[in-house]
Amino acid sequence: MYGIKFISVFDFVILPFYVLFFYLIARNKQKKMIETRPEYKYYTSGLMVRIFVGVFFSIFYYLYYEGGDMTDYFIGGFALKNLMFYAPKKFFYAMSHGDEGLFILSFFDYSKGAPPFYMMDDPETFFIMRLITPFVLISFSSYIVTSVFTAWFAFIGIWKLFLVFYHYFPKYEKVLAFSILFFPSVLFWGSGIMKDPVTLAGAGWYTYAVYMIFIKKEKIFKNILGLVFGVFLIMSTKPFVIIALMPGSLIWLMFYRIKSIKNKIIRFLITPVLIVGFFWLGSFILSSLSESLGEYGSLEGTLQKAAITQQDLLREEAYGSNNYNIGTFEPTLQGVAPKIPASIMAGLFRPYLWEANNFVMIISGMENMLLLLMVFYCFFRVGIIRFFSIIFGEPILLFSFVFALFFSFSIGLATANFGALVRYKIPLLPFFVATLFVTINKVREVHKLKMSEKETQKNIVN
Repeated sequence: MYGIKFISVFDFVILPFYVLFFYLIARNKQKKMIETRPEYKYYTSGLMVRIFVGVFFSIFYYLYYEGGDMTDYFIGGFALKNLMFYAPKKFFYAMSHGDEGLFILSFFDYSKGAPPFYMMDDPETFFIMRLITPFVLISFSSYIVTSVFTAWFAFIGIWKLFLVFYHYFPKYEKVLAFSILFFPSVLFWGSGIMKDPVTLAGAGWYTYAVYMIFIKKEKIFKNILGLVFGVFLIMSTKPFVIIALMPGSLIWLMFYRIKSIKNKIIRFLITPVLIVGFFWLGSFILSSLSESLGEYGSLEGTLQKAAITQQDLLREEAYGSNNYNIGTFEPTLQGVAPKIPASIMAGLFRPYLWEANNFVMIISGMENMLLLLMVFYCFFRVGIIRFFSIIFGEPILLFSFVFALFFSFSIGLATANFGALVRYKIPLLPFFVATLFVTINKVREVHKLKMSEKETQKNIVN
């Protein structure tokens, strides 16, 4: 199509040079940072694994799905790259007017390539095509190498998320590296030319910037730019993720402030004021963003969108029979409330292993089963009360847990299709899995300390 060869000998000839380029850049940065920042020992391996998975994913997706969203994004980026050469003024207009996709579609000479119609009708999908256009250009229109650049771009935001958790829990570096940098489904679905890796990268930028601005209070201007960039990525791909992030991040900052007050009487007196203040701040921010959020700018609009999306994804003639149904609901608080438990369970743990009916779903089902067993272990081995006491004792864990619940509820309620669900849940998994691992390790640490104290007391008595 339009002279595009998605997989050719040329891809594999130039691929090693790009991989070597990224390896040398990463290795150099790691060497510079590792003496003062030991967490950077994961930098090169984290990037290289993501790039190799991105290459595998791009090939697998093309062959297994015989095209699909990923190849359509590339077709759009390829067409925009060509537009830059034969109509540069129209190209720059197209790159700066993401909400005029259908009008911009008339700019293209179809003999030289044009984006898919359905993607131009959606500003979020049109954004991904515009985002990868420079990658298409510098990769010499290689589909696989463009995937390498996308994996690198996603890694930057994910690495920033790892830095935040590492700063809080450096003793748990290995489980944090696994949870955030090397978790299988996040690697697989979070490394290709898709919206989900970009959304996850945006969430990483957002979290890091909030931490650096409001808690560390370092490099304020630089991190404000990072915060704006993270919000921009999220708003351009999946605006509802901001709605899921906002409550958790405000709770994070609120509990951090409360925890920093040493005097118990002052803490008791000021806590209600902080709660009201942060609640007002959250309402103000969301109301300020309501116009940019579009149909997600109000509760009624968000629930109406969820109801419509759910019913659309249940259409077997369009999406196949690989779906689930939590039942219809009225787009109101009263109508949605009974669906909250089922929605959260679906967002976090489905498809269950016995619901999987193809290779990809079986792998996802196995991973979901392990996650579910981890939760059972936390609740029954750690104890529900102790689990939540640890969560509430660490504001970053509370933020992550609240975000995971909000996000899983939203996608579990609206998605209805397993193929979409396994991709949509990618942004919540690093937060959720890291929270589980940190909680388990904290309990083990306390248990070992108690055992050590008992052993010491026994030796003293003897």
